[in-house]
Amino acid sequence: MVTRARLQERERLEDGLNAGGKADLCRMLRSERCMGRNLFILAASLALFGLISCGIAYSNIAQQPGSPGEASLWRTMGLALLVLALLAALGGVLSSLFEQARRRTEEKQRRGRS
Repeated sequence: MVTRARLQERERLEDGLNAGGKADLCRMLRSERCMGRNLFILAASLALFGLISCGIAYSNIAQQPGSPGEASLWRTMGLALLVLALLAALGGVLSSLFEQARRRTEEKQRRGRS
């Protein structure tokens, strides 16, 4: 029988934490967990920053003397961030899609064995 301490240790290792409780990048990257949620969060934050950049480009802040950059620079940055957000969202969708296909394949294999 597996004890509660062993279950907690296993969960911590699956989360990418080593024995000291610090993050272990190698374990995080090899984790079996779905990566789609992280990519959706990345896409949302990139889109937010892109929209803020576009908002700055069309406000009076970018036209004031002494402001950082010109309006065209802010528009270009906003567009680049929005494109990166779309690519991250596409990666999240594909990751979730392949994860679902893998789960269904494993489920069919388990049903076939029994």
